[in-house]
Amino acid sequence: MRTVLNDESGQVLRRVFVYAVIFALFILLIVELGPLAWDRFSVSQTADDTANSAANTYMSNHDEAQVISDVTTKLKLSGLTDEEVRQCQILFLPPGPGAKLSLKVTVVMYARSYLLEKIGFLKKLSKITATKEVGLTK
Repeated sequence: MRTVLNDESGQVLRRVFVYAVIFALFILLIVELGPLAWDRFSVSQTADDTANSAANTYMSNHDEAQVISDVTTKLKLSGLTDEEVRQCQILFLPPGPGAKLSLKVTVVMYARSYLLEKIGFLKKLSKITATKEVGLTK
């Protein structure tokens, strides 16, 4: 084996091996970071859609409980887990009784990636949040 690695064909074999390792690492990087970028975009879109839907529901019947129920259903249909839905927030502003001027929806999602699922302490780093505030004007 030593003679093969010391002659010219061995030098080519070494280069092929090094380039194969670099290529494999590059592919792994793309496979891991691609879904993370998509999840960040998806959470932003979900927050926008959910906030607009919540505002429309509130403007049609002025019932906060109905808005919360509709938003919860919409988030579950968007593919969020029960844990993620529990962490989402809906705030009617200003707080307290009286007319509401706006509502703020915060959507929480955990990025799904092979490495993030296998390495437990990275779960904290995979949390993605997006907040959208919508005015409730007539």
